[in-house]
Amino acid sequence: MISTVLKLMVRLAVILAAILVALFAGELLRFYILLYRIRPLFADIYSWIVVLILVSVLVYILYLLRRHPPIPQPPRVTGREPDHVRMRKYCRYLVDYLNHMARNPNLGADRQSVLRQGAGEIREVLGAHPLNEDLARLILKTEEQVVLPALAELNALASAEVRHSVRDVMMGVTLSPYQALDLIMVSYRNLAMAGRIVRLYHGRPAPGDSWRILRDVLVTVATVNALGLTRKLFASLLSEVPLVGRVVEGIGQGLGAGLMTSITGHAAMDRCMSFRGWNAEEERRSLGERMAGFLADVRDLFTKDLLPQLKGLIRSGAQPGAADQPGFWDSIAHGIGSAVDLTARMADTLVVQPVVAVGAGVVQAGTYLTRGAVQAGQTAVRVTRRRVRHASTGAGRVLRTFGQRLYYLFRGPR
Repeated sequence: MISTVLKLMVRLAVILAAILVALFAGELLRFYILLYRIRPLFADIYSWIVVLILVSVLVYILYLLRRHPPIPQPPRVTGREPDHVRMRKYCRYLVDYLNHMARNPNLGADRQSVLRQGAGEIREVLGAHPLNEDLARLILKTEEQVVLPALAELNALASAEVRHSVRDVMMGVTLSPYQALDLIMVSYRNLAMAGRIVRLYHGRPAPGDSWRILRDVLVTVATVNALGLTRKLFASLLSEVPLVGRVVEGIGQGLGAGLMTSITGHAAMDRCMSFRGWNAEEERRSLGERMAGFLADVRDLFTKDLLPQLKGLIRSGAQPGAADQPGFWDSIAHGIGSAVDLTARMADTLVVQPVVAVGAGVVQAGTYLTRGAVQAGQTAVRVTRRRVRHASTGAGRVLRTFGQRLYYLFRGPR
């Protein structure tokens, strides 16, 4: 439903833009005719000015495209393609992806050098008439030793960004005197955070790529039943936290906003790391399974980092003298922790699991290796490792090798 609405909005925007361009061109032509009737020389000068402006705009667009190269996309494959063709396509894609990562300014020079070396090694293997076993082994080695370590470095930076954003959003919502503006503030902060995460993983992505990633993140987050979790969390707070007036309402809203920010941040991280292909259904299922962990992170951030800064607000909302009683502050921290833990235990029942994938856009991870070998949740690394292990024995190996030699004899390297 959400994906359909977004596609409809994009189509309407394209139609509106086309209408505006047509009207603008008509106005330019009408002004040219007016100048020509006054004096042809004025019309010629006007036409040269318009051409100069259009050429400048075109050059600027080409400059932006060169400065912000598109993010490589995993190859689309069909069921008729042999495994060898699929793996060669994926290897060529890995070359583009490694070169793309090597231009990321958030990675160190040593890591960028390793990425370029990995791309060069793939090109050498592709030019040496590789067999299926060689390609499978190459994919496994490249993903495990080159791609994943680079993504691990970026994950550490992205996790720190998500943690910082969650803390700021929780503090802002808890202390906000204008609750009507909280939704706008949280939405803006989440979009800004997602944009920073995209730039962290991809350096300077093209505007179209940034929009595509943000669209996938927003569609995925919108389908997660975070509202049900927030309601349950608020009800648990009312029963677990001591009476501190309306402050508990602000705490509940802050925890809910922090949870939504954490979900958005981790969804953006997952989308940016999906070099094997994006599957919206699997991502929503994964977010649902990790919801308890997100709640635990939000609880730790709130009780350790924010609660000490809220003592003045809580003291003003509590009954006179209650804050000076022994164990009062421990009961507040314990109550918030208990409420979050109770909600986390019910997260599986409150988060609706997806039924139909929306906007997957690419093949399942690993289908470039073998037709139908990958089930939901399996990674390309595991599939490749299994193929490398089974390809080394049996009479099938001889037949496959002979067939590949014939392929190179008649078709040649591609």
